[in-house]
Amino acid sequence: MEVSGRLATTEALRAVSQAFALAEASGIRAAICDARELLRGPGGLLVVAAAVAVRYQRGMRLALVGSEYHQRIGERLINFSGIGIGFRFCESMEEADAWVEPTARRVGPMATSTELRHTEEMLGSAGKARGGAKSGARRVARGNKVPAA
Repeated sequence: MEVSGRLATTEALRAVSQAFALAEASGIRAAICDARELLRGPGGLLVVAAAVAVRYQRGMRLALVGSEYHQRIGERLINFSGIGIGFRFCESMEEADAWVEPTARRVGPMATSTELRHTEEMLGSAGKARGGAKSGARRVARGNKVPAA
C-alpha cells in the first residue's frame, strides 16, 4: 500500500480496512505501507491505530517505510495500537521486504474476523457445557489455529 500527500483520517481508515480485507481473503500475513511521499496526516492517528489493533492477528508483520518524520508516526501507531513486535519501521523498501518476507508467504485463507468471532462463540459455548473457561477458546481463535470455513 502506498500513501502520499495529505492523508485524511477517513482515507487512512479506508486503506486499513481494505488492506486487512485483502489479507484475510488471500491468506497474506504481511503488509508494507510506503509512506515516503506522505506530507501530512492522518490527524486521527489514535482512531487509525484502533482500527489496526482490531484487525491485527498474531503472527502478522506490518512495515512502514519512510523518513524520520514517518518513523515518529510509526512509533505512535505502535504505542496506540499495542501490536508491538508485529510492526516495524523501515528506511527502505528492501529492508521492509526482507523483514516481512518470512511471513508473507500464503498459507491458505486466514479466518476472517467474523469467522474468528463465531468460532470463539462456538468454542466458548462448548467449553461452558463441559465446565471449561471461555478464555481457552479465545486463545485458539485469536491464534488463528482454526482453519477458515
